[in-house]
Amino acid sequence: MKPNKATIRILLMHDNQGDAEPLLNNLRNNGFSARSHFIASEQELKQVLKTQTWDLAFIKLDTDTVDPIECAKIILGTEKDIPIIGVVDEYNPEDLANAMTLGLQDVVVESQERHTHLVTAREFKALCIRREKRKSQIELIESQKRCQLLLESSKDSITYVHEGMHIFANKTYMDMFGYDDMDELSCMPIMDMIDANNITQLKEALKIKTGEHNIECVGLHEDGSKFKIKMTLSPAIFDGESCLQIVIRRNEENSTVLEEELNEMRQKDLVTGLYNRTHFTHQLDTYYELAVKNAQQTPVIYLSIHKFSELKNEVGIAGTDLLLKDIADILTQNQLAKNIQARYRDDVFTIIYPDQSTDNVLQQAKLIEQAIIQNLFEVDGKTFNLKPLIGISNINEKNENAAQALSHAHQSNIQTTLDNSIVAFDPSDASNLVDDGLLSQLKHAIEHDHFNIYFQPIVSLRGDSKEHYEATLSLQIPDGTEINGSEFLTAVVDSGLSSKIDRWFIKSCAIILAKQRQKGGYTRLFIPISFETIQDAGFMPWFNGLLKEARLPSDTISLQITEEIAHTYLKAAKTFSKSLDVIKTPLSVSQYGLIQSDLSIYKHLNITYIKIHENFVKDLATSDESQTKLNELVSDIHSREIRSIVTHIESATVMATLWQAGVHYIQGQYFQSPSKQMDYNFSEED
Repeated sequence: MKPNKATIRILLMHDNQGDAEPLLNNLRNNGFSARSHFIASEQELKQVLKTQTWDLAFIKLDTDTVDPIECAKIILGTEKDIPIIGVVDEYNPEDLANAMTLGLQDVVVESQERHTHLVTAREFKALCIRREKRKSQIELIESQKRCQLLLESSKDSITYVHEGMHIFANKTYMDMFGYDDMDELSCMPIMDMIDANNITQLKEALKIKTGEHNIECVGLHEDGSKFKIKMTLSPAIFDGESCLQIVIRRNEENSTVLEEELNEMRQKDLVTGLYNRTHFTHQLDTYYELAVKNAQQTPVIYLSIHKFSELKNEVGIAGTDLLLKDIADILTQNQLAKNIQARYRDDVFTIIYPDQSTDNVLQQAKLIEQAIIQNLFEVDGKTFNLKPLIGISNINEKNENAAQALSHAHQSNIQTTLDNSIVAFDPSDASNLVDDGLLSQLKHAIEHDHFNIYFQPIVSLRGDSKEHYEATLSLQIPDGTEINGSEFLTAVVDSGLSSKIDRWFIKSCAIILAKQRQKGGYTRLFIPISFETIQDAGFMPWFNGLLKEARLPSDTISLQITEEIAHTYLKAAKTFSKSLDVIKTPLSVSQYGLIQSDLSIYKHLNITYIKIHENFVKDLATSDESQTKLNELVSDIHSREIRSIVTHIESATVMATLWQAGVHYIQGQYFQSPSKQMDYNFSEED
């Protein structure tokens, strides 16, 4: 669609209809077909925004007919994609800055007809591009869903393999080899699923770059039984990764293959019985498609529990599950027709409300809040009162994607307080626009390498001559300042960017580490990663390929997760740990020691390093009790043949205590602040 050939539907806020006519005539004289509606009051503006679709809005910034600032807020508050252009009699840089801060796209001088025409053409063209992009995104999502459905419903066993590791397999494939889910399969090399006599044959087949290749061999079931199979291997792309597609057909009838699909079970969270994150995300995409196609809005809420981490420490994992199940029951009892309830993660519950207005959902949120507050939750005979915090937003056409709608609800959730525990997203609020800006900056930083990486030495107390550093990340923003990784982490949580940032971070670290090792000596990097990465089935093949490309031994990088992530996503962490074992990469657990739980992560994870939480160091020099707690914790860690690291060392006063406790490594400002260079002199005697 050529913008200057299309009909532009314009909202006009001006002194009167007659005074606005020259502006419209200017557009018509330059080839636009303009249909306009003059707005005489804020109430009229609200009404026409609800009943019709509009392309542009012109607001005269000094008119007395309406309040121009209030009109701009009303338009922005609808979350509809309507570019706003301010109109003034004389150019003033301050007016331009104020207007764009408010959310307007530009300001034009009414008498400057050529400039007005060019700005209008630019904004309408950009609007058309955004609309086409949304349609393309919907078509891509639909195409991906169709492909995924075909893969999952195929009677043939199909898997995708990268660097010998599975990144996807359909249910027929998993049933054939006796695996229940992809988490189990992702840490199993395909070589281990083929009889030893066929390994050489399969290795050669995995090297193919073009065309198809067929081999016949013997497969190994999870229980050890063998069966004949025929493999067809061909190059493919899956989830953006180059890989091999393998289609397998059995040479004999297998009457034991389970054919009945348990779709309902796959969609549910085992603890609460509500939908799980995967199903909710699919539903979010569905309603975003409807928003783009039909310009309809669908409310969504993001509910969390105040001070949930403290509660989790007090009642343990099992007690936490009981509380989450009780909350889920309350949500079920207070549901509206058609709504989609899910446990999104940890203490976060998300709900989509089809065919409901924001006002209705706001009232429903109040009912849910009161039901939770008034309920007496009980664990092991002890009663607890919970306080929900609720953020509300709309899935609408102005969202860049479905995830942004949930991100807006999350932003509102963050803005809640104990006195104001339900907050609806306000797109006219400058602070919310800043949050969206941060996400855009993060996406731009991934594409254009605008992150900075810092390294802090980890020093051995036991004579280890190897160099150890922890890498940390910060965002370089346009004004020259930096935002620490821990500060922008909240904005990333529900945006889907965490795993992308992790990959950029790890790849950049690998390149720097390879150069560092060329200088001689042995250097190991500890790299923190997010919960999204340990759940990413495609990560491990990518990481293994990265190590080979950088020619780095697999033990020169230790991937690091927090103890909270390990407990909260234990099943994914267990699979992730097994995968690291396969390629001999050490796992590190940080912020350790505060979670009191009968569910020991030692039983499930193969941990090489543990970083003890900084709280154990605070009063170490003056408190005998703190020393006793640290000694007990270190002794327990060492009894499991895990190396201990104590962080946040600010002075030499605690060094003797740490030495006597047997701590292996120490880290902190006392040795060196984080630096862009790995230049600490590990050979110096202190």
